[in-house]
Amino acid sequence: MNKQRTKIRIVRASAYLWGLFCFFLLLKPNLKSTVVLPQWLIIFPVDKIVHFTLWFIWISLYEYSKPSVFIKPLYFYLWVVISIPLSEWLQYYMNWGRTADFFDILADVIGLLFGLLITRFLKNKAP
Repeated sequence: MNKQRTKIRIVRASAYLWGLFCFFLLLKPNLKSTVVLPQWLIIFPVDKIVHFTLWFIWISLYEYSKPSVFIKPLYFYLWVVISIPLSEWLQYYMNWGRTADFFDILADVIGLLFGLLITRFLKNKAP
């Protein structure tokens, strides 16, 4: 039981560190690099895929670290709900070459919901 608690604490710490990493990536200045992408990848907006992936991994790490017997920590979910529009608002007002976009928020929310649903499905399916 002690090993399981240690594992849960490590994954939870990873979730919080990943959250800080997400904010760093979402708010870092845009360096205007020119990257040549394959034609098939241009169909999908790469920045939306990045937004989806960042939030998917963050909520998946947190949900995986949360034992089902504990009360759900409301403060984490409240922070996540506040941080999605906050990151876009900061991108808009910090003027570091980043732009706020409604579709970024949509990609964040979809990534968050997919991570939540898939992690809960996998946790319920596990023996």
